[in-house]
Amino acid sequence: MAGLSDAVDLTGFYNPNEVETALDNAVALYRTLREPARSIRGGHRANVDGRNLYVYSRTEDIDLEGQVLYIYINASTMNMCVAGQQLHSNAASGAVRATTLPPFQVNVTAAAVCQALRGLGDGGVISYIDQVYCSHYVAILPSNRFVHTVNMQLQDLEGNELTYAVHERPHDSHIVRYDIIAYGVALFV
Repeated sequence: MAGLSDAVDLTGFYNPNEVETALDNAVALYRTLREPARSIRGGHRANVDGRNLYVYSRTEDIDLEGQVLYIYINASTMNMCVAGQQLHSNAASGAVRATTLPPFQVNVTAAAVCQALRGLGDGGVISYIDQVYCSHYVAILPSNRFVHTVNMQLQDLEGNELTYAVHERPHDSHIVRYDIIAYGVALFV
């Protein structure tokens, strides 16, 4: 990550521990670089109700202390997101959905992840009918526009129930300018 607008490319990482460490490092670097002097979109740091936020001039505030969210997509959509530093709608409403399910979670199958995402069920733009739709990811921090909507249930390989939060950012347009922190290949089996 040479600069704030450079997302960290993790497409060559296939070891779950290395992906987790690299993501942690990318998020830490992003949080450090997100200073007023390094702003790429005209905003500033602010302490709002005890939360360290980056406030965009267009009233979208990135929660610098928020939990990392992941958007699962196919490779070509991931490349478009990274190239344009933007998010693409993955819900029928035009919203963007992201989850706390990390891409290095290797005790779940890609089929189960796609089924859970499809189970959110609104016939979204990205259908998740095939595992290719959850083969890649982009990692972001939430803004004040992301709202926790539901929890996603998955079963791991041992039959244990896993729960991950799903956050949704309402429709502005089908493409939203946004800082992508990192991107890569999901390691689901």
